[in-house]
Amino acid sequence: MVAYIRHRFSFFFRQEQGVVADILGLIFFGYFAVVTVAFIVNFLMASTYQGDLNYAAKQEMGTMSEQNGADAGSEQRFRNMIKVMGHDPNKVTFSATPQTVQRYDPLYIHYTSTYPLWAYKFLGMPNETLQIDETIPGVARKLLRGGG
Repeated sequence: MVAYIRHRFSFFFRQEQGVVADILGLIFFGYFAVVTVAFIVNFLMASTYQGDLNYAAKQEMGTMSEQNGADAGSEQRFRNMIKVMGHDPNKVTFSATPQTVQRYDPLYIHYTSTYPLWAYKFLGMPNETLQIDETIPGVARKLLRGGG
């Protein structure tokens, strides 16, 4: 069995140091492969989380554009959408341009959150997080006329 492994992975074993060196090389290679896969999976999960937050903010921006700003239910709709996507809405802070602004005035949604980077635990750094801090711009669509 060792001869078969040595033959298959001969490019890792350039020196003839015996079975112990071969086994240590395989252990190191296995650890490196697991850590690499963990970092890739963690990166994909973090980017999916950031994409979900961005999608929820853009959906709420569409509503805010029609209403000329954020009303009392804007934050709740944003948090409900995040909850439906399977994330914890309590970990996200939300702020938006309040009502009422005139047509073509800028609107903003600003949200911040953190995402735990658990793959760093393999490297001895257990509390690493990714800070997500984004602002979504928009424009008010309604013209509000004054009385008179």
